[in-house]
Amino acid sequence: MGLVADLGYSESLVPPVSPCLVLAAICGPAAEPAAVQAAAVQPTVELRLTSVDEGSAKLLEQSLRRELSDRLLQDGYRVVPGGAAASVAIWVHLDRNGARVSAHGTEERVEVIEDGDPEVVALEVLQLTTALVDEVRPREPIERAAVVLQLDGAAMDPELRERLQVGLLERGYALTRTPMPTDPRLCVVADGGELRVHVTAGDRACEPQTLASSVAAAETVELRRVLLLDEATAAIDAWSRTKTASGELAPAEPTTTREPSEDLEAPVPPARDQDREDATAEPERTPSFAVMLHGGLVSRVGGADGAFGMRLRAGRQRGLGGGLELTVIPSSATGVHVVEALPTALFDWALGFRRHGIASFGAMAGLHVHRFRQDGPTGDRGVRLAPSLGTTVRLGYLGARGLVAFGGLRAGWSGGQWVHVLDGQPTWKRSALLVGLELGVGWDFPWRRRA
Repeated sequence: MGLVADLGYSESLVPPVSPCLVLAAICGPAAEPAAVQAAAVQPTVELRLTSVDEGSAKLLEQSLRRELSDRLLQDGYRVVPGGAAASVAIWVHLDRNGARVSAHGTEERVEVIEDGDPEVVALEVLQLTTALVDEVRPREPIERAAVVLQLDGAAMDPELRERLQVGLLERGYALTRTPMPTDPRLCVVADGGELRVHVTAGDRACEPQTLASSVAAAETVELRRVLLLDEATAAIDAWSRTKTASGELAPAEPTTTREPSEDLEAPVPPARDQDREDATAEPERTPSFAVMLHGGLVSRVGGADGAFGMRLRAGRQRGLGGGLELTVIPSSATGVHVVEALPTALFDWALGFRRHGIASFGAMAGLHVHRFRQDGPTGDRGVRLAPSLGTTVRLGYLGARGLVAFGGLRAGWSGGQWVHVLDGQPTWKRSALLVGLELGVGWDFPWRRRA
């Protein structure tokens, strides 16, 4: 099978003997080892990451969750799951304007990272987080059992290690790279496509010949990693129960869950973001292309008719834009069926309010196409054309991934008086002036993302 080795760190199975301990054993009283044992308690770090509901921030959060956990473990800290008591609590909040890193020990430090290239932001967060953990004064050390992860064979994959670490944290297990005898060592061995898992004491090496549980095959890599995590947590729990029953371990203290407000203040955007959120501030103007569908009513003297249509728009999400719109108005009366179409060119100006609100004011000009068909074998049919002018006012909500919902009013003049006569009497009549109500949805696609 070969030698079993830890990836990314090394450790000695025999702890070094401090000269102070030798001197204390010879000259000092027997009370010294307790102080040494307390000093050996590793500082614990609670790592918490949050992000706004945006694609780029969410991807950066997932990447940083793996890299930050690995960096803190390499630096010798015990990383505990979110909500657990810890010597230092780190909170990283990501949004469209950058990142906010806060560290809480016996004191508090908050730093803000400006938006920029995601790789640069990630590197700055990594460096700043590890620096803040070192700088803030930690609370008193908190003893907590932690899992040390050891991979062997084909399982020695950095990405697999990071994903296992994140998965164990999400399931409530603390992690370490410097284990004590009371810590469980999780051994993952891959040989010839087979994955095996077993657990031993933290001060012992993994033994390839040890009876281990096998991870079942799966259709996808992600599914097999979930099965691997299930087997790993089951093995850790079984080992802990065995040691507790034999009296070698004290019962593990449950994780102390606390609300974020107890130790960490909710991430507050920097002042520049609050200014943008102000009602008078206008959100960023992004070039975009929008496709929208709408339906509603068009009212004229003579009656109100249902209408539906489609609009294509290009321009600024908040700013000047233009496009094409088609509205179709079907109707009927005794002896006649009418379908009207209003193809128009549209120019509008969109104003933003808050983060997601949009108010647009537009003007349109085009044709009024009036198509009719009278009943009966001798009934007349035909098409009439006339000019059409109008204005629109719309209020909309621009949500995640470009989804838009809106409602609005339109008013205008279209084609003059429209009348159909049957047996000398008007059966269908509409005026040239119209007022319409519409509701719609659509998608607004940005042309480019902000750097």
